[in-house]
Amino acid sequence: MPAYFDSSVLLSLLVGDALAGRAQKLWQAETERVSSILLDVECTIVLRRALTAGVTVADQRAAEQRLDLALDEVTLKPVDETIAEIAHDTPALAGCRALDAVHLATALYFRAADPELRVCTFDARMSEVARRLGFLVCDQQSETA
Repeated sequence: MPAYFDSSVLLSLLVGDALAGRAQKLWQAETERVSSILLDVECTIVLRRALTAGVTVADQRAAEQRLDLALDEVTLKPVDETIAEIAHDTPALAGCRALDAVHLATALYFRAADPELRVCTFDARMSEVARRLGFLVCDQQSETA
């Protein structure tokens, strides 16, 4: 069964924060991972920002290589007119931040091809909106996955 991943899960996995164990379980449980190209952009920017204090250039490069390897395991959808149209046509997306709305519009795009698509996120607002949209959500609380 495919799963949509947002940046909160992948960043947790890469940075090794308190939710890294849960992120690892979610990541390993899925063989088919999909997301928006936003996953690449958000993770790159946040990872670089997180690694600016007291980290060597070699450590930063290693972290970015781990990100590249992870992204190789994800089918990324560009943000295009189709995604914009889904976002415009889905009023429930107003319940979350704009980038999360783009993530969920992209998840809706992928769900059209596979109704079993799950959403993996550690963002509470995004989880709530995803549930309202009828997604099974794998988050920091749920035991699914």
